Amino acid sequence: MTPADIWTSARTLSPGLGIATVYRALRILMDMGAVEVVEIPGAPPHYERKHPHHHHHFLCETCQRVFEVEACTSGIDQLAPAGFTVKRHSLTLYGVCNDPSCAHRPAVAPLA
Repeated sequence: MTPADIWTSARTLSPGLGIATVYRALRILMDMGAVEVVEIPGAPPHYERKHPHHHHHFLCETCQRVFEVEACTSGIDQLAPAGFTVKRHSLTLYGVCNDPSCAHRPAVAPLA
């Protein structure tokens, strides 16, 4: 979720909540190691619970929501040039999610 998503959702329980409080809470949760930022080119920063396992993400180009992808392609390290050592990787899939309203709306133009 983006900070704005969190703020919008949390205001239903606490109408006086400010966006600065959401950012402070996210910083505290990140410092505790409970939350991590998900940086996806062309999308605002998203935050998710820290996972003990490796995973990737899918960005819906229509609604801009980010979804977790649990699978990982085996052998991806073999795509590196000969002699290079891959220490980690990140993969983002782009497309349209399964929300029926997204299938009939045009994609949002990328930010970058």
